[in-house]
Amino acid sequence: MIVRQVALRPLTFLTALTIAAFSQAQQNDVPFQRDVYEGIERNAARIDDRSLTGLKPVLESRVDVTGAMGYRVDSTRYFYWLTEKLFRDHLLDVREGDLRLTLDPLFRFEVGLEQGDATPYADTNRFYQNVRGFRITGDLGPKVSFQTMFHETQAIMPQYLFRSALAIGAMPSQGRVKFPAVPKMDFGWSQSSLSYSPARWINLQLGHGKHFVGHG
Repeated sequence: MIVRQVALRPLTFLTALTIAAFSQAQQNDVPFQRDVYEGIERNAARIDDRSLTGLKPVLESRVDVTGAMGYRVDSTRYFYWLTEKLFRDHLLDVREGDLRLTLDPLFRFEVGLEQGDATPYADTNRFYQNVRGFRITGDLGPKVSFQTMFHETQAIMPQYLFRSALAIGAMPSQGRVKFPAVPKMDFGWSQSSLSYSPARWINLQLGHGKHFVGHG
């Protein structure tokens, strides 16, 4: 049996997880995304930098986020109300003294096409992902922060992913999966954490999420 990996070519991609959503918090983790950490690890390679990026995610307060995606200063001259709301502002941003709360919706839409000779499924050679969710972050003074995120996905995935999810009952790197009508799938992902730094050299966290050890 030959299994081909099919790339989902995004025809439409929209996210309202704004640039402002990555603005530096007190003790929250840097969002666990490769594009973000490329800039952070570049800064960590400087001789005078003492941050450790081998255990991800890292605290925003303990790394240099200068120039990293989502943190860099936007130099675009022309912004309009819609793009301002989509890419710069939080949907909700509450600041009262040392209390801060932000809320942002998450959207992602992708469409892909199997270009091989044979279709993986009997009735379609198209794939898609429809993702919707939200992200909430907050600071309760300078030492306590929290964040929570949830997104749900309806999708038709390439056959190798479909078979894996069918065998284990979960989408790899996501969560439990339902099959409302084969090959359609419905699965979600959630993560949340409460972070407390009583001193500069110690941080305590309670929550659930993804972690990565190393630089590979």
